[in-house]
Amino acid sequence: MRFRPVRLVVLVLAASAAGQETPRFGPWDSDLTLHESSDGLTFREIGRFVERGGVPSLVRDSTGRLVAAFQWFPFEREGAFDRVAVCISEDGGRTWTDPQPIEVEGLPESYERPYDPTLVPLDDGRIRIYFTSRDSDGAVQATYSAVGSDGVRYSFEPGIRFSVEDGMVIDCAVVRTGSTFHYFAPVQGADGEGYHAVSEDGLQFRRLEDVRMPGRRTWLGCAVLVNGRIRFYGTEKGAVWSAVSTDGLAWELEPGRRASGADPGVAPAGEGRWLMVSTGPLRADAGERSPEGLGPGGTGPAGRARFGSPSGGEAAAVVDGEFVYVLQGEVLRRFRASDLSSAGELRLGDDDGPRKHRVLSATSPDGLTWAAGDVIVEPASVPDAVVGHDGRVRLYFCDPEAGRITIGIEGEDGRWTFGPTNLRGADPNILLLEDGRYRAFTKEGAGPARIVAAESADGADFSRPATAFDDHRYPNITDSDVFRTPTGWVMYGSLGPRLLLARSTDGRSFQAERVFDLGGSVSDTIEVEGGFRMYFHRNPTRDERMTIWSAFSTDGLDWKVEGVRLRGREGGPDAGGVGDPAVIRRADGTFRMFYKSFIPDRD
Repeated sequence: MRFRPVRLVVLVLAASAAGQETPRFGPWDSDLTLHESSDGLTFREIGRFVERGGVPSLVRDSTGRLVAAFQWFPFEREGAFDRVAVCISEDGGRTWTDPQPIEVEGLPESYERPYDPTLVPLDDGRIRIYFTSRDSDGAVQATYSAVGSDGVRYSFEPGIRFSVEDGMVIDCAVVRTGSTFHYFAPVQGADGEGYHAVSEDGLQFRRLEDVRMPGRRTWLGCAVLVNGRIRFYGTEKGAVWSAVSTDGLAWELEPGRRASGADPGVAPAGEGRWLMVSTGPLRADAGERSPEGLGPGGTGPAGRARFGSPSGGEAAAVVDGEFVYVLQGEVLRRFRASDLSSAGELRLGDDDGPRKHRVLSATSPDGLTWAAGDVIVEPASVPDAVVGHDGRVRLYFCDPEAGRITIGIEGEDGRWTFGPTNLRGADPNILLLEDGRYRAFTKEGAGPARIVAAESADGADFSRPATAFDDHRYPNITDSDVFRTPTGWVMYGSLGPRLLLARSTDGRSFQAERVFDLGGSVSDTIEVEGGFRMYFHRNPTRDERMTIWSAFSTDGLDWKVEGVRLRGREGGPDAGGVGDPAVIRRADGTFRMFYKSFIPDRD
């Protein structure tokens, strides 16, 4: 049994009724910091590079000149606020020009102004700048480019350099190895995952398999060429990591951290020196000044980082290490302090949140009569389980402490080993396919939601998810339950206390058929003799706490409710009620159920 302490974040908020202005944190609340190194690995901090800046890029051109580009947020220069600016050094980074906003000639008027700059030197002495923008027709953010010779004035190159159909792309990094340009960008909301594409001319990129890094490392940073290999400098928890690759596909993580800060730009400075410009922590006066009326607005860095209450209600914010927490009404939103990207939200005042849940197990000789057992893990919620190709039980659950889906593997001695997965979303539903791979279905989005699917060889490192079910008529779908029948694949999804039936021919793309009511939801279905058995929970009533029931079907489509299968034990660890069942059949023919219950309030 494993118990883990719950870490609480306590926010002490000033009352709006006292007339205090709501704090607003944004990229204008950080400075850029300059670092120096003799080997490109161990950097020492020199000092502040530019006040109120972010998203830096640093290059050394064919003449030895250093050019640093960044997003600039000067409150004293209205026309320069939230614009890409550059500083230039002719002496190896010992002195720099004052920041100067760039000019991009030929950029269509309907496009957003450039942001998230990345500089790449070309053979002819010019510099290409890659940046984020989008047309005003509602398209998502994509990468564009322009070229120039002096580092300040550029000519727009028509066309999109890189984009994805199902999401925005921001904060790219580009490096050239010989005649090949390598493009990288973080996959939004997916720690450790990055887009990767290549091009022979730097204009038309061909997407390759996504790149990955373990843990909470993000592909937010820069790529440079070092002794014929690509070194990527990325971001993790307010520090810089690095990894090297010969082809941009397979990466070797270098031990230790390079420097403090986030989203680094790195370049050789001559004489065996390396320089790094990174985004520093929040300033001491963060939140004291508002950017209202400054900059072009829109959905670039300034627009997407304004944390004031959009409805004009109360809001407050606090910094806690790598995260910024913003409280608006009863919703606590979390943003990464390094780049202010969303890292989830929690609705306060909800006594039925994942931090109040625990996962237990029960056993049965026939799938009908169950004996409840001990707590497996807490806090944890929405379990699912599968017997792996090696015969070991793999337990998946929403881990509120880690903010992710965690996997537990049971050893022969009954002990559990827990570790991370890279699954995105919540409500995991895991299948073992005939070829030994694992297919995982999860819910993405807080509403409207969709069900996505990903596959894995080891059950922990999954591919980039693809949409499995997305229907605007059912924006609140949760808790998918997928299985295969002789006539095709079936998915049940929860719609409150009811179930939605969807079907598929390939197990990857599902279409809705009907909604029906068995008196409960959050189902899990297994194949048994003569058909299929579905386990689901019924919500508590005035007379009884949450209980787990079953139903039987010969074809997986039409169901007959059999009755209650499991109740919480009075005075036991599941006394608060039982729900979210996940059932497996063991090699000896017996059954095992994993289910959630509730952690009682403790004084």
